[in-house]
Amino acid sequence: MRKLLVLFSLFLLSGCAAMQEDAKILWGSSTQALEEDRPNAVRKTFSCVPSECFELVLKFANAETGEMVELSKTAIETEFDPSYGANVKPVLQKGKNLDVFLKDRKKNVIVVMGVPDHVNTTEVGIFFTPVEGGTSVEVTSLSTGAKVKTSEMIFNELARNFKDISS
Repeated sequence: MRKLLVLFSLFLLSGCAAMQEDAKILWGSSTQALEEDRPNAVRKTFSCVPSECFELVLKFANAETGEMVELSKTAIETEFDPSYGANVKPVLQKGKNLDVFLKDRKKNVIVVMGVPDHVNTTEVGIFFTPVEGGTSVEVTSLSTGAKVKTSEMIFNELARNFKDISS
């Protein structure tokens, strides 16, 4: 039975492109919906080659960020400790700018999640396409808000390092 399952899995993964895409959808790593939404992407062009832009965005997404947050207790703990709040001090909580869900250097695409102020499983695709004189960076998502927020973050970081040559 186990051999049959392994053979069936290999068949799905090595078969035609349509079967491979179905397997990716089941696995959760398909970028098809994001690729189909590319006409609606927010885009800018920067004076870098795709690999430079790709690496900078990847580094930015994985960079640790720290923000001041207050410790909190559950309602039950607060009920038994009425003095709670008097001695609460902000603490530095570390996280990442964005969570990298998928990166494909061959296809020049990064998919991120964890966009601030959005559902943390919302996928945002960042596509890098070589153009004359630089790289077109396209940011797309099925969530308009996540797309706009991510494009602002990514484009600001890219503009710190490369010239924005968008027309």
